[in-house]
Amino acid sequence: MSKSVLILVFAGILAVCIAGCQVQPGGITSSTIPLNDDNYTVIQKDVVGKVWNIGILCFPLWPISAYDALQKAKVDNGADGLINVSANDVIILWGCYHQIEIRGDAIKVKKGN
Repeated sequence: MSKSVLILVFAGILAVCIAGCQVQPGGITSSTIPLNDDNYTVIQKDVVGKVWNIGILCFPLWPISAYDALQKAKVDNGADGLINVSANDVIILWGCYHQIEIRGDAIKVKKGN
């Protein structure tokens, strides 16, 4: 194979890989649970919960959801909920890899004011 053909093949593969990637915001909210003004304490700033799956021919092998990512962030940090929440949805190669990421500040709710 000539050098120019190899360069064209590599450029084509690179173009397909780059064109198949996307990151889109999944949403933003102030809190994942109902809160009063002072009935919670921030226990950890900027926590992350991520879930992912892969697919064969872009059909996912198992389901994932933003709820799963939220629960992971809460459990990993011993939190009752999150505030200042944002979410991202990452899809690579037309759905063959999918990741949902939830970010926020972990909080503990004060019991019995």
